[in-house]
Amino acid sequence: MRFLDIGSAIALKIFFVELDKVRQYFEQEAFNYDSLISKLIPYYHEQHRLMLNLISFARTAEIKVLDLGTGTGILAYLILKNFPQV
Repeated sequence: MRFLDIGSAIALKIFFVELDKVRQYFEQEAFNYDSLISKLIPYYHEQHRLMLNLISFARTAEIKVLDLGTGTGILAYLILKNFPQV
């Protein structure tokens, strides 16, 4: 069994504390982002509907989707809602 030295253990703990702070901040800002983005980007919701319509699979098809993480996950949510076998 391999043990961490005290310096590595402290660094690891700091890393996870900072990572948790980033997660908490993102969760707080996600609500603001979702309400603001539809005002800043013309046809924001229409873009999502268009992207869903461009997926050329039956709604019951078992497909795999990669979300590149460029927003709050709304498109991934909509895909899952419209393609339950994802």
